Amino acid sequence: MKKIINFKIISVFFVFITSFFIFKNLNPIKNQAILTKIISEDNKRIIFEGNSNLQEIKIEYQKTNTIFIPKIGDKVVVEKTGDNYFIADFYRLDKIFILFLFFLLTVILVIGKESIGSIISLFLSFLIIFGSILNNLINQTDPVITVLLSMIFLIPISFYLSHGINKKTTIAVFSSLISIVFALILNLIFIKTSFITGTTAEETGFLTAITQKNFDFQGLLIASIIIGIFGSIDDITINQVSVVEKIIAINPKLDDKEIYQKALSIGKDHANSIINTLVLVYTSASLPLLLLFTVSNKNFFEVLNYEVVAVEIIRILIATISIIIAIPITTYLGVKNLKNK
Repeated sequence: MKKIINFKIISVFFVFITSFFIFKNLNPIKNQAILTKIISEDNKRIIFEGNSNLQEIKIEYQKTNTIFIPKIGDKVVVEKTGDNYFIADFYRLDKIFILFLFFLLTVILVIGKESIGSIISLFLSFLIIFGSILNNLINQTDPVITVLLSMIFLIPISFYLSHGINKKTTIAVFSSLISIVFALILNLIFIKTSFITGTTAEETGFLTAITQKNFDFQGLLIASIIIGIFGSIDDITINQVSVVEKIIAINPKLDDKEIYQKALSIGKDHANSIINTLVLVYTSASLPLLLLFTVSNKNFFEVLNYEVVAVEIIRILIATISIIIAIPITTYLGVKNLKNK
């Protein structure tokens, strides 16, 4: 117990010290400024004096946003037009950094040294997504092939880092890959046959305008669904293979069919909670959209038929089906490979 406490204290201290020095010297956005004084103000705009890169500049703010109005001491992002500076946005990275630091501390304090692999896996996932997947997609490689190859590479590394190199993790890896392929097949069938274009989000128009490229938005939608499933399937497969392992450990004399049935009954309880969780998570992400259609004069089924709504329904259903199908697959592979280990 004393060693665990010492580890946590040392880890917390290390994270604080390292993060302090990194953040103190970090300047990821060059065009940021701190507002130091109000020079003038009227009904349409505020002229601030601000400090940017050790230089005093005049910064104009147009009063178009009545929710948040900049005040003295705020850190903002500025843009220069001619000789004039304008407030383009508020600076948020410091708050995000504090929240991320709190996340790390919570994980380390509660889980302990076992969390190191998961944290490394998290960083690796972001590195692959932002360093590889997005770069390949912006260069117009096939989105479906790109995300499939990335999952084949990312799932084993992520799982082994988080859960260790052992037979249990290997079973979870294979089960997850099978479920991902199953999800890909469902996507290819229902996204295409439902005439889903993938262009309903306004971001697609901005992307085309900025890059002057014709993207496969249907493929990008499929890729996004697969990445979302990857974020949920770890919990299901690892949990289910652990259930099989514990049943075998408690009563190794059970035959394969009995182990499978007992493990599957536990997996069904997990599946019921997963269904509700996924639906609520995806619904929360689309809440403004749902409110918009609620106040329209269209009936319920007309709303469901709109592509912008249909695509979210398809996303929820495919993700849920793929994750649930992972339960019997993982259970079967667990029974066959752990019984006589």
